[in-house]
Amino acid sequence: MAFQTRDILGVNVHQISLDQLRKTCVDWFSSSSSHHIVTVNPEYVMAAQHDTTFATVLGNADIAIADGEGIVKASKYLYGAQGKLERITGTDFSWDLARLCAQYGKRMYLLGGRSDEVVQKAGLAFRRAYPELKIVGMRGGVSKQGSSEPYFAEFAKQEEMETILDEIRTSAPDVLLVAYGAPTQDIWIARYLKELPSIKIAIGVGGALDYVAGVVPRASRWMRALGLEWLFRLINQPIRRWRRIVTATIAFPHAVRKAKQK
Repeated sequence: MAFQTRDILGVNVHQISLDQLRKTCVDWFSSSSSHHIVTVNPEYVMAAQHDTTFATVLGNADIAIADGEGIVKASKYLYGAQGKLERITGTDFSWDLARLCAQYGKRMYLLGGRSDEVVQKAGLAFRRAYPELKIVGMRGGVSKQGSSEPYFAEFAKQEEMETILDEIRTSAPDVLLVAYGAPTQDIWIARYLKELPSIKIAIGVGGALDYVAGVVPRASRWMRALGLEWLFRLINQPIRRWRRIVTATIAFPHAVRKAKQK
């Protein structure tokens, strides 16, 4: 099924509901090809303004979901009622994919996160929730985890890369969660997915494995419902988060307003 998109400063985001996304993933389980889901937030959109490689990766993704209240509000501001988007976070959808893999007997691989210990904790949390889930591989991040382009450049040169790719090919997962942070994770997927024939669905999930593992607290449901998760993150991680919050809450809305005035 083809879904309409809304252009947010040059980045297309699909108008897809959570139920539709779940159904699409189930259909992809039976597909002979691989698929890339990107989780678009304001930082992604702003990064894509000056990073042409990242912009191309986002544009080539099979599904781009609105992961961020700012994206939802921007679409409504730019397009009115026709711009309605449903927010689907990478963290929440990671749980959906785990459940679907357990339900349909599909295999999952977890790549990234802060460390091997964290990714192991995330895998344990998934298995506790869904005992039938088959996690066929778990590997944490490597040096300089969480940085963007320089991290990717270093990572891509390491001999460890071939080891990781061989491990994924051997374990033959159907679903791959990549938690390298943006834009690294989606550039990684775009570059290597074609070398991993078993994978039907690959998705970059940012810090999702840290949340799943319980090593980083997440905002309460009411804060998430009100679009205040950014405030919770800023309070809990002020040094790490303040630049990202400024981008999402000041630079991005300003750019959206300018775009509408043109």
